[in-house]
Amino acid sequence: MHHPEQPFSVVLTSSREVIRKPIIKISNSQNIQLLGYGGNTVPFPSTAIFDIEDSKDILITSLFNQPRLYKDSLDNFGGVNVNPHLWHMVIDKDLGDKEFKVPPLMRPVVYKRGITTDTW
Repeated sequence: MHHPEQPFSVVLTSSREVIRKPIIKISNSQNIQLLGYGGNTVPFPSTAIFDIEDSKDILITSLFNQPRLYKDSLDNFGGVNVNPHLWHMVIDKDLGDKEFKVPPLMRPVVYKRGITTDTW
């Protein structure tokens, strides 16, 4: 049985998506590891593929997507393309309204905040 004062550790070893919303939303969590991402997700402007809120000890590695060409029109698989200068790979909102955004067009090999514990 889980007790709120004893947070779970989560390790996700890979992810591939083609949707328009954040692929992973991490909220009020601790000790989260996502080891690998690929896909052709194109989020809406000013949003991110990975949305982190009020969490600590986060490790996300090998963030690489297969971008679709920006055509400013509908395509047949995923809706309206969004200029890649307008969205982020990671937005991390910490307690106290601090916010960090991985700059558009950057695909970090490692995004880390805090210290994660190996749960394997």
